[in-house]
Amino acid sequence: MRKLFILIGLFIAISLSGQAVKTPVLYAQSSGPTYGPEIITNTSFDANITGWYNGGGWAWNAGSGGVALHTAGTAGSLTELDAGLVVGITYHFVFTIGGRTAGTLQARAGNASGGWDIARNTNDTFIVDLTVAVGGNSVIYFYADITFDGWIDNLSVKEVL
Repeated sequence: MRKLFILIGLFIAISLSGQAVKTPVLYAQSSGPTYGPEIITNTSFDANITGWYNGGGWAWNAGSGGVALHTAGTAGSLTELDAGLVVGITYHFVFTIGGRTAGTLQARAGNASGGWDIARNTNDTFIVDLTVAVGGNSVIYFYADITFDGWIDNLSVKEVL
């Protein structure tokens, strides 16, 4: 990621009269990380969970304006199969968990363990950068353990440039 660097210098010039003229100079570089376009095609589940594979326990729910809801009793992943993630590339994930009273949810970039987020067990909006590990595949997963009973919504996944 790029960081903001500001350099303040002093430019000294000689005027036509031979006097030194001090002029402050400000140099600036990048203002922070930049991201590629949105990778996910269905980010808000307003009308359905089209484009996502239901790996067990997941279903569309009209509550809260449309969400992907997981019911406890079956562990499973909600998976974006056509994501096209690339091994070694870092992706910026944003997602909201709500309605959770038990269990954990984990964002995953590919299927190799190096691309996994920590298991989340609270209702909140999360922002995390994940790198697809060697041996990983190109899909995006949201893995719910067997006791997770909540929903996810407002998803975003973008490449960190």
